[in-house]
Amino acid sequence: MTEFDITLVNKMSKNDEDSWLLSMNHGAGSVVMKQTESYVSLRRELLALRAEYKRVAAPDVARVGEYLQGWDQVTLGETFDEILSLVHSLRGTAAAYGFCEVGAVAGEIEEVLRFVREHQALPAGCDVLFLARRWQAAAVYNQLTGV
Repeated sequence: MTEFDITLVNKMSKNDEDSWLLSMNHGAGSVVMKQTESYVSLRRELLALRAEYKRVAAPDVARVGEYLQGWDQVTLGETFDEILSLVHSLRGTAAAYGFCEVGAVAGEIEEVLRFVREHQALPAGCDVLFLARRWQAAAVYNQLTGV
């Protein structure tokens, strides 16, 4: 049996985060084995890091949402630079921690803000309130709206 015969099956529920199983295909049947203690330990550490990221990132996610909701005109300055920095950081870190929707929308916001910085205007057809709603939806979906 090779490592390619092993498939990770996610049986995780909200009440039992350690219910992941390794499933090994063996001929016509399937043998299911519990993970090793080191796998469970590593998984717990990763879940703890992810929970800590949610705790730390939630205020930044809220700050970006508030900024977009309050957008009324192109105003460059300290707040603009702060938000650009936040979305740039969230673009990479959110995706790295598995919050892909927030990472993707942060990337879109970053591109819009970079355009604004360069042209002193929004890109044609850009609706900041729509972008703000998408940001909020991604944050809610990824449970990054507060802890």
